[in-house]
Amino acid sequence: MSRISNLSTIRFNLPKYNLPSENILYYTDIFFLSKVIERSIVKKGVSVSYVNVVRQNNTFSIYFDLFYRTQCVSNYRFNLRRQKIFKNFLSLFWFRKAYANIHIVCLNVFLEDNILQKSNFIVERLAGSLFVRRYNLLVDIIKVVALLMCNKCSAMMFLTFLGYLFRFLPKNKHNKFLFFVKGLLIALVSHSYLKGGRFEIGGRLLGKPRANKAKLFAGSVPLQSLSSNIEFSKIHVYTLYGAFGLKL
Repeated sequence: MSRISNLSTIRFNLPKYNLPSENILYYTDIFFLSKVIERSIVKKGVSVSYVNVVRQNNTFSIYFDLFYRTQCVSNYRFNLRRQKIFKNFLSLFWFRKAYANIHIVCLNVFLEDNILQKSNFIVERLAGSLFVRRYNLLVDIIKVVALLMCNKCSAMMFLTFLGYLFRFLPKNKHNKFLFFVKGLLIALVSHSYLKGGRFEIGGRLLGKPRANKAKLFAGSVPLQSLSSNIEFSKIHVYTLYGAFGLKL
C-alpha cells in the first residue's frame, strides 16, 4: 500500500508573524499593513522574497527581502517612491499608537561574480529559444538562480519567475519549458545546498483539449522526516490555453 505523506513536514512559504495574543486588533492591523505594502511594492516591479513581521512592546517591525528586476532598475527611483508609499501607509495606522519600523534588505547586493557566472552558464545552456525577445526576463532568472544557489531566495519567488516565463509561451514550447525546469532542478541539486526538488504543472499542456499533469523530480524529497526543511509553494498562471497550476 502507498504511504501517506506527513503534511506537518511541509513548510508553506507564508509570512512569519511573531505576535502576542493580547489584542486581536493588533493582528488585523499588522496583517493588513504588511499586505498593502507588499502589494504596492510588487506593483512597482519589485519582487518580494520574504516578509517577516515582529511586534515587541508597542512597536511593529516589518522585514522585507526585495529583489529588483532588470526592467525597473534603470528607471526606478527607490528612495523617493519608498518615502511616498511608506509615509502614506504608516499614517493610516498611527491612530492605534502602534508605530511601524520597516526594514528592507536588497537581495541584489548578494550577487557575486563567481555565482553569477555559474548561474549564467547553467541557464543559457538550457534556455534554447525560450527567451526570444525576452532578454530582461533571462537576466532576472539568471540572478534568481544565483540567489537560490546561495540560499537567499525563496521557493515562491523562484516559482513566480517560472510563471512569468511560462505565461506567454506557445503550446509548441511547453516541452522545452519542462526540459528547462528539469535541467535547472538537476543543476541546483548538484551546485547548491539543495538536496532535492519536485516540480508539478497541471493544465492543458501542448494545447490538448483535456488537462493533464507533468511531474519533474531531482534528488530526494523526504516527506516522512520531521528533521527535513521542506519549502512548498504554488501559483496559478493564466495563459491563452487556460489556467495552469504550478507547484514547487
